[in-house]
Amino acid sequence: MYKSRKTRYNKLSAPFRARAVISFARPFRAHVCIFKENIVEKMTLSPLRLKNRWGLTALSVALCLLLAPPAAMCMMLPQVGALIPAIALMLLGYVGPVSACACSAILMGVCGAVYGGYGAIFAALLMLPVLAAAVFTLRREIAFFPSAGLCAGVLFASMGAMMLGVSLATGSDVVTALTEALRGVYEGLGDLLDPLLVLIAQAGALALPEGVSLDAVAQGAHLPPQAREEMLSSMLYVLNVGLRYEMPMQMTTGAMLSGLLGQAMLRRGLRRRGEPVAYPPLRTWMLPKGWGRVLGITYAALYLLSMLLPERMGVMAYVFGGVFTVIFAVQGVAAVCYLLHSRGRGRGWQAAVFVLGALLLRSVAMFVGIADQAFDFTHRREALAEGSNPYDPRARM
Repeated sequence: MYKSRKTRYNKLSAPFRARAVISFARPFRAHVCIFKENIVEKMTLSPLRLKNRWGLTALSVALCLLLAPPAAMCMMLPQVGALIPAIALMLLGYVGPVSACACSAILMGVCGAVYGGYGAIFAALLMLPVLAAAVFTLRREIAFFPSAGLCAGVLFASMGAMMLGVSLATGSDVVTALTEALRGVYEGLGDLLDPLLVLIAQAGALALPEGVSLDAVAQGAHLPPQAREEMLSSMLYVLNVGLRYEMPMQMTTGAMLSGLLGQAMLRRGLRRRGEPVAYPPLRTWMLPKGWGRVLGITYAALYLLSMLLPERMGVMAYVFGGVFTVIFAVQGVAAVCYLLHSRGRGRGWQAAVFVLGALLLRSVAMFVGIADQAFDFTHRREALAEGSNPYDPRARM
């Protein structure tokens, strides 16, 4: 006679029944654990919902009120303007979203007061897209180096849109508009401009008109109006030619440094506040193998083409030379920081090396980076092998 499942189960021994219940419950318990893990993984970081440090917020707003006018005056210089979004990202990471938003609003208001409505629009165009890109990378858990590249590209596009807006507003290109604005400022100075012109002439950058003595002007005599106008026109011409090379190069290198610095300070600030954000230490930053040869061959080819076709390829070679310098300067700084870390030096030493190498002694840091890429004199590539290096730039963190 057929017996029910319950009757057969009751006739089993107690240990066997216990094992049967455990084997039945184990898959259900495993599914619950997997469900909980998926819930934890789906919890993404939202920087705009972080807690604010109100004491530091008040201090940062006070400093912003003091520094916003000079920052607004220098905003059109690419190297200076590119640092502004990086500072906003630092405030977002270390202080909180209220500080970053308040300082951004203050800068936009000051730019609007100095330049009019276009100034406020340009300031918003410079800062808000980069902040939005940084928040997007954190919410999507994008790795550090792709995030820095995205922020750099967004910043470069924003600065290009600013330059285009200036051109449309003035009816000429940015460099011409800037030099004409400087002409108006310098002509308003009158005799006060003479010491500056004499200093530039003594440096050999300007030629003196006939009949003008540097010694007499240095002792207090004034330049003749015609000579002053001639020297001013020569100075503005040299500035115009130089800016046509410097503006695109500074936009590119400034965007690169701002992307790296902004993401580094944002993520370091979040890690100090206990947020699980991926951030590779500076000492691990390096180019993958083979990239050094690619960059070197490209730079050499562009340099030769600029010598053959200076009008068409000169600016491109100059811009790529700036990019080449920045990339290997950062690698040189990373190599020196690795040596300092291996010898037990603190972060203060590494911060000093970064400021000196990336900002002040960039050429020296570039040669150190080239040597590190070519010869690996620090042996950090061997220590941080690509197969086991969690900070490989090509790996998702």
